[in-house]
Amino acid sequence: MSVSLNLRKYREVAVALASVGVYTESYSIIDRIANALGSESVIRAIYENGRILESALRAAKSGGEEWIKPSEDSILIKRKDEPKPYAIKGSLPNEAILREFLEESSKDITLARAVASYAMQLIASAISQGPRSRRERGA
Repeated sequence: MSVSLNLRKYREVAVALASVGVYTESYSIIDRIANALGSESVIRAIYENGRILESALRAAKSGGEEWIKPSEDSILIKRKDEPKPYAIKGSLPNEAILREFLEESSKDITLARAVASYAMQLIASAISQGPRSRRERGA
């Protein structure tokens, strides 16, 4: 199977990475995956991304100032210093997709690097559009 087919398959993994990147205003997790020499680096980075993502999802439920929240067709990311959330089109990965990504990227590290590159482009797209209201997002 080619990497391009896997990129479509693992878009949700890229969305999760991009969401945390926008939320934390740090790309270190994505950078670690993009520059990984082996699967251990990818596994650790995905673990760290999951911890941050879980915390941000919980913050959305408790009414925090900063959060990540799934919407109808996007992931919304609210940063404390912004009046409106950023939006990344797509959804978060389920456990099966995440497991398959970890298994496949352990066989071919190029897949993980490609997904990290994809995540950075999702961030660039979200940042270029800026924080948007529900009306501006078409919701």
